[in-house]
Amino acid sequence: MTDSNLIEGRYRLGVELGAGAFGSVYKATQVVLGHDMRDLALKLFHGSAVNESNVRQMMTDALAILALMDRLPDWEIRQHFVTVYDLGVTNENPRRGFVAMELVRGGSLEGRLKDFGKFSLAGTFHYMLQLTRALAFMHDEGFVHSDLKPANVFVFRGRGRELLKVGDFGLAGRFVSPLGGDGPAGGTMSYLPSEALMGLPTTPAGDVFSLGVIAYELLTGSNPYSRVGHTLDRESPTFQQDSDRMQLQSRHPALTLRKEMFPELADPNGELAYLTPFVDVLNRMLAESLADRYASARPAYDDLERIAAKEKPILRTGPIAGTVSKDSTADSLARFEGHLSRKEWEEARALAKELAKQTPARASGHLLLARVEVAVAKNLESKGSPPTVVQKYLRQAIVPLQRGLAACDASAEKRQLGDELSNLYTRLGDHDLADVQRRQKY
Repeated sequence: MTDSNLIEGRYRLGVELGAGAFGSVYKATQVVLGHDMRDLALKLFHGSAVNESNVRQMMTDALAILALMDRLPDWEIRQHFVTVYDLGVTNENPRRGFVAMELVRGGSLEGRLKDFGKFSLAGTFHYMLQLTRALAFMHDEGFVHSDLKPANVFVFRGRGRELLKVGDFGLAGRFVSPLGGDGPAGGTMSYLPSEALMGLPTTPAGDVFSLGVIAYELLTGSNPYSRVGHTLDRESPTFQQDSDRMQLQSRHPALTLRKEMFPELADPNGELAYLTPFVDVLNRMLAESLADRYASARPAYDDLERIAAKEKPILRTGPIAGTVSKDSTADSLARFEGHLSRKEWEEARALAKELAKQTPARASGHLLLARVEVAVAKNLESKGSPPTVVQKYLRQAIVPLQRGLAACDASAEKRQLGDELSNLYTRLGDHDLADVQRRQKY
């Protein structure tokens, strides 16, 4: 880089503010005609993680979201999103993606957690009301964030109040079906729901789960999944092992908040007694089953608004209006998860086969069929079965993935199936086949 720290001749890097699996964020100064114009935050992606070949694809939906926000007539919603000024690819070798955005002076919610440890029920309610409002807008417009966590939520302090701003749309994307391949895959493992850890794209309900984990962390001062909390990267050679470990170590029993945990709710006539239903809302956000979780941030926000008005929340769940039939794919996935957790292999297979039959050109059903065989193999391995028996089921998982690759037309669907197939070959020790699969261009 020219001047050792000048990006594209117009952004001078300063101190590093934070780093993650995909890149680092720096305090930077925008330089115009040789003069310093303004301070901002600049995210510079690691060359190994996001390079010229994939940054354009990754940023396509982010650009659509930003364009949507620029057209927003409602300033009260717009203020809950970090402003992005510029994004592109550097001319250095190797070329790298960058995003220039608003520098929020109050720092991140992650920093606030480090400073204060945990928050009161009232303080958490104040924060969640703002976050769900922002996400309700995104979900209403057909987008999911996919990487909600305290590090991506920023706190603007001014005029005696704190305003939360959602940032980092690098993994955000469009959402079409609750069980399709239309949403982004990825995110930080300690904030993802089980269905995302299964390799399925993030949905609005997945964002809601992430919001619930953030609230749990604010209230307790700790993230229950932080011991395996690094970013989930489908390109990582350890993706499958990380995902398996996450589910085995952290997802059972499901998270639950009890009202007895909060002394301020003890007095039914107390000043904060109206927040008692807030605990029910958070537990609905944290539900493992999609059938029991809010389908998007909109009904969750509506319930929080009712609580703020000291009214009773509805706690409405179920499929997202207009996207699924009565016998929804979201409900099917919830039932599938139940069968899998109870080791009801035949029931899980039958449900996955039906989904694959209903939508043969989608990755979802084929992926679930493969998941059943992998789950059986893991169960047998835990019981000390011979490796040949375990490998038999792993090889059976290859079949639905290959069928899906032949049936799917969309590149995103094929990539999802191809990634899973490559992971399977690696687990079986077929490294040459895994390499061939990884090199496939869809």
